[in-house]
Amino acid sequence: MLFIISAPSAAGKTTIVNELTRLVPNLARLTTTTTRAPREGEVDGKDYRFVSEEEFLRMIDSGELVEWKKTYGNYYGVPKAAVEKAIRSDTDFVIILDVYGREEFARKWPSCVSIFIMPAEARDLCERLASRPDCPPEELRARISRIDEELAFAPSYDHIVVNSSVDQAVAEIAEIIARHRAMRGATVQS
Repeated sequence: MLFIISAPSAAGKTTIVNELTRLVPNLARLTTTTTRAPREGEVDGKDYRFVSEEEFLRMIDSGELVEWKKTYGNYYGVPKAAVEKAIRSDTDFVIILDVYGREEFARKWPSCVSIFIMPAEARDLCERLASRPDCPPEELRARISRIDEELAFAPSYDHIVVNSSVDQAVAEIAEIIARHRAMRGATVQS
């Protein structure tokens, strides 16, 4: 199964996904590709596959991406080979996508389960974004300006989880995953 996690910038999606993959058996993160520079502590191949803009454009031209977008001055995309490998495996995967990437991805793989992480307080996002030392002022303004736009997509998701705390959000999403796995098991047995 493929689970999509989306949220506005600074809503905690990466922290939550890292905890989910640590705590939920048989769940791995599907790594996406970007041209942005790694943030402190990010690992190439785990958090993202970091590539040059030239390499990313080559990937677009050769049809290697399921979906892609340029946002905040950088390219982000999902490698087709990674998705196909995930579908063939016995492991379930979680993928972090923005709201537009999720729409494109879900058109191609409608069986995926989408989960939107809603911040407990939208103003907290602005404070978290402002505290990022690697976020240039123009990118900060762009991210803040998109918060309401991204929150408006929440009702189109299969599930909405309010992130009051990382532990609570992880527990709720783990329960959602367990329910979908149980439904899949029931379908297979029928």
